[in-house]
Amino acid sequence: MVRAKGSLHPLTSIKKSTNFCQGDIIAVPASFVHGCYNNGDRSLITLLGTSSSTN
Repeated sequence: MVRAKGSLHPLTSIKKSTNFCQGDIIAVPASFVHGCYNNGDRSLITLLGTSSSTN
């Protein structure tokens, strides 16, 4: 997370959300359907990285 704070919500039958803030690293598994929400008063800025390998 580069700036702000928010929460990550799974869009599955499991309804446990995870809160995050500036400096946090969030690992999201491949094919994990989720929503990301801005809970703060600043713009939510993230840096995303992906991998094309399927080791």
